[in-house]
Amino acid sequence: MADKKKQKRYTKEFKIEAVKLVTEKGMKASDVTKDLGISQPALGSWINDYQRGGLAV
Repeated sequence: MADKKKQKRYTKEFKIEAVKLVTEKGMKASDVTKDLGISQPALGSWINDYQRGGLAV
């Protein structure tokens, strides 16, 4: 039987901090994903959500 990957869950606060590293601190998205161990598509989605007001605290 194939093992199913367990999807990681991140808190809203974690997502916002990751987004702010790119949008406010000027870090490259690729560096943030490597440093935090998250996928580039996930970070891109969080950035889009944040810019649309979907990740507001």
